[in-house]
Amino acid sequence: MGIPTRMMLPLVALLACAPVREEITLNQVCVVANAGLTLVAGQPVRLTIGVDPSQTCRRPCDNLVSQSCTVQREGNTLRIHGHITVEVDCPGGDFPPVCSAPLVECTSEPLPEGDYVLTDGTRELRFHVPSDLPRFRACSS
Repeated sequence: MGIPTRMMLPLVALLACAPVREEITLNQVCVVANAGLTLVAGQPVRLTIGVDPSQTCRRPCDNLVSQSCTVQREGNTLRIHGHITVEVDCPGGDFPPVCSAPLVECTSEPLPEGDYVLTDGTRELRFHVPSDLPRFRACSS
């Protein structure tokens, strides 16, 4: 016994509208000042990995499912790893995109004075502790 045709249409519509999970591609690493504009020797440094805001527009109906950020120090290199997963649920048609910059944040161990490299394996950002940061942050391009 099959499903009556008049019942199949709502079932197909329901299946087509099911939320889809999507991993966001992270393409920018940043160093963020803790207080003011200065990175201070002997203090942890805030680090982010995320999406360059000039390169992404997301849908307003994206719901955050999971996110994580880890950082490992190897000498003067800080290796950052992150992920962001969203659930896309846009029933009822196309919504205009909202330009935003999803990101996750980690904190390094206290860093002594010196030159450092922040990398995600693809991008690199060189910075010095102590130093002043323009606009509270410095990011890879």
